Amino acid sequence: MKRDTSIETEPKRYVRDLYACNKGKISDKWSSYLDFYEEIFAPRRDRPLRILEIGIQNGGSLEIWARYFDKAEQIVGCDIAPAAAKLCFADPRIQVIVGDANQPETFAQIAALSDRFDIIIDDGSHRSGDIVRSFGLYFPLLAEGGLYIAEDLHCSYWQEFEGGLEAPFASMTFFKRLADLVNREHWGASLDADAILGYFAETYGAVFDAGALGRITEVRFRNSICAIVKGAAGGNAIGPRVVAGTETLVEPRVSLALNGTHFARTNQTGNPFGPLAPRLEAQAAFSEQVTELEARVALAEDRTKQAQKALRRARRYPLAGLRDKLVFKMLRALAKASPLLSSRTTARFGRKAAKYNPDRGL
Repeated sequence: MKRDTSIETEPKRYVRDLYACNKGKISDKWSSYLDFYEEIFAPRRDRPLRILEIGIQNGGSLEIWARYFDKAEQIVGCDIAPAAAKLCFADPRIQVIVGDANQPETFAQIAALSDRFDIIIDDGSHRSGDIVRSFGLYFPLLAEGGLYIAEDLHCSYWQEFEGGLEAPFASMTFFKRLADLVNREHWGASLDADAILGYFAETYGAVFDAGALGRITEVRFRNSICAIVKGAAGGNAIGPRVVAGTETLVEPRVSLALNGTHFARTNQTGNPFGPLAPRLEAQAAFSEQVTELEARVALAEDRTKQAQKALRRARRYPLAGLRDKLVFKMLRALAKASPLLSSRTTARFGRKAAKYNPDRGL
C-alpha cells in the first residue's frame, strides 16, 4: 500500500496540538478527552496499529488519528449517515464503512477489512443499548493489549438515551459491572465471565464472548469516557505474594515465609450477596416492574369502586339514570348551539352537562 510520505515526516505532536492546528475535516471531542487520549495513546503511537472508530460524522478524527499514529497500518471509520459515503481521504490507510455498526452486514464488512483491531472507539449513537451491543460485537475483535473506548457516557444519565443515575440498564451501569471482571478470581464461585452480564444480554439482545471478557485486565474512567484494556489470557491474576524486608516489629505473622505464596480463594456460594445472588441491576428492574404493576392495580381497583358505586345508584334509582342521560343529552346539545347562544351561555351549559354525564368517574 502506497503511503503518503508527508505524514511520515511530520514532527510528532500531542493530540491536543493536532486538534488545535487541524485545518481539514471537522472533528468534535470534549476537551478532557484529548488529555486522556494522550495519556493512553502515547505508549502505543509508534506501533503498527489497526484502529476502528464507530461514529465519525465528518471524518476529522480519522485524519487526526492518521497524523498521530504515523505508523498505523489501518484506520477504519463507520457511520450510519449515508452522507459518510462521500468522505474522501488522501491517506490510503483510512477506509469508511457506511451502515449501522450493530447490524450483521455492517459488522461483516468491518471484520472483512481486519480480523483484529488495537484501538476501538465507540462514538456512535450514545444510546445505552447500542453501546452494550457494540461492546458485545467488537470487543472480541480487540487485539491483546488493545484499548476499547466508549465516549460521551454523560448520555447514560439521561432518559432519552436509555439512561439515568439509578437506571439498571444504563451503559455506565454496564461498564461498572465490567470492573467486576477484573477481580473475577475473587468472586468465590466458578462462574463463566459472562454470567454477570445476563441482565444486559436479555435487555438489549447483546451477545458476549466469555473468553474475551475473561481477558479484561483494566477498566478506566474519566469524565464521560471509559477505556477497557484487553490483556492476555490469565493476565489479570493477582499473582503471588511479594514480601520484602526482615524486621517485623508490629505484625510478626508477616514474614519472608509468606513470600511467593498464592491467594487462598474462599467459597462465597452461600453468601446472600455473593456470586449466585440476583444481580443488583436485575433486582432494580424487577422492583421497577413491581411498582408499575402496583400502580396499575391501584388504578383498576379505583375504577372498580367507582363502577360498583354507579351500579348501586342505578339499582336504587332505576329511573334516575334515564333522567340523567336525557338531561345530559339536552344540555350537551345546548352547549353546542354556539351560533344561537353566547359563548358564555354555551360554556355554562357545558359545565352542567358534565355533571350529568353518565360516564363521569368511570
